[in-house]
Amino acid sequence: MTRTAVVIGAGIGGLGAAIGLRRKGWQVTVLDRVPAFRPVGAGLVLQANGLRCLAALGLGAKVRERGRNDMSAGTRDSAGRWLARVKASDLERMLGTPAIGIHRATLHEILLAALPEGTVVTNAEVETVTEDGDVAWRGPNGLVRTRADLVVAADGIHSMVRRTLWPEAPAPARIGVTAWRGVTPVWDDNLVVGISWDRGAEFGMVPLTDGRVYWYAAVNTSQPATPTQLVSPTQLVSPTQLVSPTQPATPTQLVSPTQPATPTQLVSPTQPATPTQPATPTQPATPTQPATPTQSAESFQPAAVEGAGDRQSPAEVVAQAAATAAAPPAGNDEAVQVRALFGTWHDPIPALIAATDTVLRDELACLEEPLPTYVKGRVALIGDAAHAMTPHLGQGANQALEDAVVLAAVADRPDGLAEYDRQRRPRSQRVARASRAIGRFGQQAQHPIAVAARNAILRLTPPRLALRSMARFADWHPPSLD
Repeated sequence: MTRTAVVIGAGIGGLGAAIGLRRKGWQVTVLDRVPAFRPVGAGLVLQANGLRCLAALGLGAKVRERGRNDMSAGTRDSAGRWLARVKASDLERMLGTPAIGIHRATLHEILLAALPEGTVVTNAEVETVTEDGDVAWRGPNGLVRTRADLVVAADGIHSMVRRTLWPEAPAPARIGVTAWRGVTPVWDDNLVVGISWDRGAEFGMVPLTDGRVYWYAAVNTSQPATPTQLVSPTQLVSPTQLVSPTQPATPTQLVSPTQPATPTQLVSPTQPATPTQPATPTQPATPTQPATPTQSAESFQPAAVEGAGDRQSPAEVVAQAAATAAAPPAGNDEAVQVRALFGTWHDPIPALIAATDTVLRDELACLEEPLPTYVKGRVALIGDAAHAMTPHLGQGANQALEDAVVLAAVADRPDGLAEYDRQRRPRSQRVARASRAIGRFGQQAQHPIAVAARNAILRLTPPRLALRSMARFADWHPPSLD
């Protein structure tokens, strides 16, 4: 008898799971609350593990055709001075595949096209889910009830399924970082690809296959930690140490020159995060209306991030950003804020921002406390619903694809969900911890002493050691679905 699955959420992880389950003979229905799909989001980087998952789903060639090989050259400071240089080609030789930059909407289109018409049901608001596989959802024709052998919760960082069946789980936690992202028109000028850091700020860029450039920018919006909170002695004195579940990432793992982080990995097409007011140094953040490209609930002044001009102390930077956080920017234009914050950084950063028509904004968040299990009864959490992580490793979408393929491979076994949890929870939570540590060491480092130590470590780390560290999480092979 054919087994049935309901996937809640038609993002990258949800569609990947649906494709994988169908390849294994399951009858699948995907529910998504959006009325219709439209091109949204910006870019992302598919690393070796994500590309291998897409190959297991039968989509490797299509994705490579529509993506572009990563060309990152390393990490710089805001004035353009190199902190670390690592060739993307060297990482490609180590892993056997390049990383691929692709627009999120393009990847979503490829995944949707791999499913038969009628598999994905839009305008479907899920109301209840039980551990026994009962799902009730409301569509244009009223309430629909169904029971499935498997329910896949791929409904994002603010997962309704997780809130319902894991009521003890803490809500997502804001990390005190605001991020912007945009995509330029076709870019004909010179472009040296990489990421750039300053005190509490980061800018990265990823070329797309059609000649456009995806870029992202991030700044701290909460009180900076002390130097010892930002970089521990063990992180500073031992560049060669490896990440373990109980130990923060090493300095060499904190730089991903060939795979810039993508803030869009925290927000799935099916469950957009609700932007909130950033916390001030003395008062927790409070919810506000969602920000849009033409309407923002928050603002930053030009001096909120240290650039190539006058320097401010970390306390002054945070205080000024927090003091202006509630005021809408002039013209309600997110691009105005990004130009003010990054307009003095090295070329081509100001030009990339100036060339972008629409700039999206997110308040970054993650599941700070790991879940004790990803499964309950017939229900399995995947992607951001299970392990929403910060974007600093560039692994969000890649980990969701790993979840999808592993779940599809084991779901028809008697112990399938337990095996899925056994395989995926330790690894994905280890990646999440490392990403959080990398963010603290890298973009979020703000105290001058911590920043100076970070920059010195990057300059002194041998390229081959950095390569091995970067490959640690990307060098993963999925099970076969044949």
